[in-house]
Amino acid sequence: MPINKRHIFLFIGISILSALPYSCWGQDYEYIQYTTKDGLPSNYVYGVVEDEDGYIWAYTENGLSKFDGYTFQNFTTEDGLPGNDVTYAEKDAHGIIWLNIYRHGITYVDH
Repeated sequence: MPINKRHIFLFIGISILSALPYSCWGQDYEYIQYTTKDGLPSNYVYGVVEDEDGYIWAYTENGLSKFDGYTFQNFTTEDGLPGNDVTYAEKDAHGIIWLNIYRHGITYVDH
């Protein structure tokens, strides 16, 4: 029996449909969700920045938080911030972390 185009398309269609359930499996990523119970100043984090030393800085509505992988060290107006609502942070080419603080303007993290 000669193979014609109809047989080829049927074979390709069956191959695609039989592989489809296996290609839909996604990967499950492991992650840890940190909250105020773990030491964050707020459960709502605007974003994070990593500094030159590998510390993660989370900026929130209740201050800035430095995370070393185990514990959080929080900074607020009591520690020298002009305000607690840190809405944005970014690291520049020199490794300085600049902060935008709601209603107080721009400042930077001084180690």
